[in-house]
Amino acid sequence: MSFGRVLVLMAVVLGCACCTGSAVGPELRLEVISRARLTDAEVPAFSPEGPWVIVAAGQGIRTYAMDARGELRQIRDEKPGEWLGGVFEGADVTHVVVHPVHRGVAAATLVPRSFATERGGVVLWEIESGRVLGTGRTGFNPDSCAFTADGALLVIADEGEPDGAINPPGSVTLVDVGGPRAWLTGIETLAIAEEIERVGGIRVHPNTKSLAEDLEPEYVAIMGDRAFVTCQENNAVLVVNLRERRCERLIGLGIRRIEADVSDRDGRVGALLPMAAMPMPDQIAAVEIGGRRLLVTADEGDDRGAWGSSVFGDVARLGELVKSGAVCDSWLAGRDVSDVGYGRVRVCAFTGKEKGCIKEPVMPGSRSASLWDADTLELLDHTGSWFEEAMAEGERAAWFNASRSREEVDSRSDDRGPEPEGVVIGKVGGRWYAFVTLERPGAIAMMEIDAERGRFRRAGVHLSAADGDFGPEGAAFVPASESPTGGDVLIVAFEASGTVVVYAVSEGVVRR
Repeated sequence: MSFGRVLVLMAVVLGCACCTGSAVGPELRLEVISRARLTDAEVPAFSPEGPWVIVAAGQGIRTYAMDARGELRQIRDEKPGEWLGGVFEGADVTHVVVHPVHRGVAAATLVPRSFATERGGVVLWEIESGRVLGTGRTGFNPDSCAFTADGALLVIADEGEPDGAINPPGSVTLVDVGGPRAWLTGIETLAIAEEIERVGGIRVHPNTKSLAEDLEPEYVAIMGDRAFVTCQENNAVLVVNLRERRCERLIGLGIRRIEADVSDRDGRVGALLPMAAMPMPDQIAAVEIGGRRLLVTADEGDDRGAWGSSVFGDVARLGELVKSGAVCDSWLAGRDVSDVGYGRVRVCAFTGKEKGCIKEPVMPGSRSASLWDADTLELLDHTGSWFEEAMAEGERAAWFNASRSREEVDSRSDDRGPEPEGVVIGKVGGRWYAFVTLERPGAIAMMEIDAERGRFRRAGVHLSAADGDFGPEGAAFVPASESPTGGDVLIVAFEASGTVVVYAVSEGVVRR
C-alpha cells in the first residue's frame, strides 16, 4: 500500500486532529457594487471578452455586459432548450462555463423534464450573438461542467438522480472541443465500473442494484490530467484520468466529529453538541500554490428524502430512530434525545448500523469547508464548527440557521445548518482565498489558504441576507487583471432571492 493511500485511510478513520480553522489572518471585505434581479439564479460565469457575465437561470441563460463601475446591463436572454428542441423544450440549465482560451464562447448543461429516463444535453454557443456552435447528449442529469486549462476538453458530471423508483446511473461525459473550425468534435460518456478502485468507505443506499446506479457525480474541478468529481450523496470523490479517459478511483471521505446546533427547538442559538458527520461535499475547487496542488470542498450534505417514504429515502429524525430501537444503547447512555437535545436532528438511517442497531448516528453534511491534498486526497484541514459559530455572532445571530427570513431563525439547525454550497478560489493582495457560499439563509465565508502549512485562516463572513440576498449558490471570482473595474471582484448568484450581486473584494488589516 502506498504512503499516500495510508494517509487517505488515516484521514478517513481519524479525521484531522488539527483541523479547526482557528488561525486568524487578514480580513476580507465585500462591498456591493451592483445587483441584477432575475426570477431564478444558479451559477454565474465571467468572460473578459465583453466583459460579460452569464448566468444559469432556471430554464434560461441571462447575459449581462459589465461596465467600468461594475454595473450590469442585460443584453441577452436565451432559452437553450429551444436550441436543442424535442425533449429539451422547457429543460433546466444547470451550469454555465466560459471557454478558457476562446473567451467569447461558453458551454452549458441542460436537464430535460424527464430527467430519469432521458439523457441530458450540452450546448456550446457564442456569448455575444447567441449563435449555437455545437450540441450533444450527455449522461443522465448533467449537473456541472468544467473545461481543461487548454479548453480542448469539457468534463461533465452526470448526477443520475433518482425519480421515484427509477434510478439512472451516474457517469462522467467528456466533450472534445476543437475550436473555431469545429467546436464539438466528439463526445463520450464514461460509465463507472463496479470494479473501480475504492479507497475508504463509500456511502451506498441498501436499495440500489449497483454502485454505478447509486453514484451521483455532482461537481467538477480539474487539475492537470485529472478531474476530481464530488459524489455528494455517496460522501466520495471520483478521480477521472483524462489522458486515459477512464474513471480510475473512488475515494470515500470518511466521518468526522464536529460540534453543531442540532435542534430547531432549543431557542434562537442553541448549544453546539458533539456529533458525527459525513462531509458529503457539493462544489469543489482546485488550485496550485507554490507547487502544492490543493482541493477545497463545500461540505453541504444532501439526502434523498425520508427513510421509508420512498425507495431511496435515507434520513430520519434521531428521536424516531431511538423510539424504534434502531440506535444502540451504548450511544444513548447519558445523552438527551428530547426535542431540545438530539431528538430532532436528521441522520442517515443506515450509516453506522452494526448487529441490528446504529452504533453512532451520523449527520449528512459536516457544515464545513475542507482542504485536501490533490495528489493523495489527504485531509489537511477543515473549518469544523466555525461557520455556525460565526453565524451566531453579532447581527448574524438574528439569521442563525434560518431558512429564508428572520422569522425562520434556527429552523435549519436540525437539517444541515448553514449549508455550505459553493466554493471558488481567488488571489487577493498576494494571498489565496477560498470563498464559500452559505445557502441558509445567505452568507459568504472567506478563508485564506496557507498552502505551506496546509490549513485555513479565517478571513471573515459577509451576511448577504441583511442586504436581501438569500440562498447563494454558485460564484465566480474575477481578478483585478481581468476586471473592468480594475479591482478584484466576486460575482454571486442567489437562488432564493433571484439576484446576481457583484462585490468589490478588498483586504483589511491583520487581526491579532
